[in-house]
Amino acid sequence: MLPVLSVFANAIAVFGGWFVSTTSIGVSTHTYVASLKQFFFMKDLFSGLLKSVFFGGIIGTMGCYYGFVTEAAPRASAWRPPERSCPRACWC
Repeated sequence: MLPVLSVFANAIAVFGGWFVSTTSIGVSTHTYVASLKQFFFMKDLFSGLLKSVFFGGIIGTMGCYYGFVTEAAPRASAWRPPERSCPRACWC
């Protein structure tokens, strides 16, 4: 799901860049698209997608692991995640 979110964010960024450049700066749509073709590299898109796949896997793995090792008592599930998983998640 994280790669889909990454593609969605990239599309919003391109559209937002077009909107701001045409309304605020006065750049024509043709100039924006020509500049986009000149400076937008597919390797940047693919590296971002690959990175989001790995980060999504890390987030999912950590969530499953800490979900399975949490004890059944309500106090244990309320106390354990902030105590142990948050510093480890921030470290990653």
